[in-house]
Amino acid sequence: MNKLEVIGNLGADAEVKIENGHKFVSLSIADSRRRKKEDGSYEERTTWISATINGDGGELLKYLVKGAKVWAMGDMEVRTYHSEKQHALVAGVKMFIRDIQLISTNVDEVPRELYDKD
Repeated sequence: MNKLEVIGNLGADAEVKIENGHKFVSLSIADSRRRKKEDGSYEERTTWISATINGDGGELLKYLVKGAKVWAMGDMEVRTYHSEKQHALVAGVKMFIRDIQLISTNVDEVPRELYDKD
């Protein structure tokens, strides 16, 4: 089993979805890194992580909003798919969240630990 731990910003508000009768929360986490190139300029690369939390999310949904910075840990899967936009086979990272904590958001009075499956 592969584990993943990431700190990043949510790219959109989290959504509750139902697939095959199973409820889950779907969210996208952006992991951005900035590096200095040989010419002295900077380049930023962003890896998007598609993530899910089992269940309907309860009270934590109101805190999982676009731009919120989170720390998340869970099981990881690498998936490949054909990108119509890039006309190529690309890889993506899928994360099944087991623990998530809010680092920052614009929402007042937010609990730091939002979800802990264990």
